[in-house]
Amino acid sequence: MEPGHESLESVPLPDGVNPGQWQDEKARWQNPRIRSLLGCANILEAASESNQAILTCSPERLAEIWSSVRQVTHVVCDEVMPLLEGPSVVPKLEEARQRARAGAAILYSTVMREIEAMPEEIEEGRRKDFRRLLCVSMGQLDDFLQDAFSELMANDPRSFHDSGYFLSRRFRRDIEEAEWLLSTVDGLIERLEGLEERRRRELNPAALQWAGEGSPEGPAATFLRDLAEQLTPGLKEVVALRGIRFAELEVVDRWASELPIRCHVVLELWSVAGRAAAEDDGARGSQAILLRARELVSQLDGVLKDLRAFLPLWRSGIVHRRALAFRRADGEPLP
Repeated sequence: MEPGHESLESVPLPDGVNPGQWQDEKARWQNPRIRSLLGCANILEAASESNQAILTCSPERLAEIWSSVRQVTHVVCDEVMPLLEGPSVVPKLEEARQRARAGAAILYSTVMREIEAMPEEIEEGRRKDFRRLLCVSMGQLDDFLQDAFSELMANDPRSFHDSGYFLSRRFRRDIEEAEWLLSTVDGLIERLEGLEERRRRELNPAALQWAGEGSPEGPAATFLRDLAEQLTPGLKEVVALRGIRFAELEVVDRWASELPIRCHVVLELWSVAGRAAAEDDGARGSQAILLRARELVSQLDGVLKDLRAFLPLWRSGIVHRRALAFRRADGEPLP
């Protein structure tokens, strides 16, 4: 039997729903919905890049991505949204349809309306802001397609009988990317936890003052070098992953840029302060330099605390997105 051509008797239906009703709904609404969503996913797949790549790609590649996003927007507006108006005789599928329809309405008001208002050709002076808009738009479109697809798939009566009919290469690739992103964030959390005790000990203001406000060769300086060399590469790695959302990218990319710069600036200030203190008339200048270094160390300590608080929350969001893809009709994860 070919996928999607099961006999009416082989599909378990809820009480009160006869095979003829499901057959009519499947032909008029559910199958066309699935096909349209998968079609949009295939179009978007051709344009899929990491947010970092979108921000830096060539104008030619940018035009290709923009064309695909416009095409997906048209399909969602002209095909998917009308198909989501068709009610379902299956209660759980009807709930999923209503959630998908609400998601489409929000998507239109926040993203697609703005895409429709954009010109087909983007002026050179607007490309920087346009790239940022494109990152956000692609993330929102991708979220909607994944959520609507998984909701409708999980609550379709065929979800256990013929699940292979619904699974697409795009869907599987998104799962793989979520797994990769999750493992990378887990590695960052482990790395940061490993540095936490040293942060408390070496960046403690009292400890720095006792050690002469930080020596270029002291434990605090060694910690800052390790911080720049060990944590920064992990942050830069996760920024380049395709599964990262644009809002997450902005936060993590800022930390990936700021951390090594602040570490090296503090190290240089300590070195300059040491040379100034060695001069007969350099005491006043040395104190001014150390005061600035102390401010930067305090800011750096705050960044590390923020990062340590952010990573578990970010991980939770990634797990939630991953779980949505595997959710089935009874609310339990798929085996």
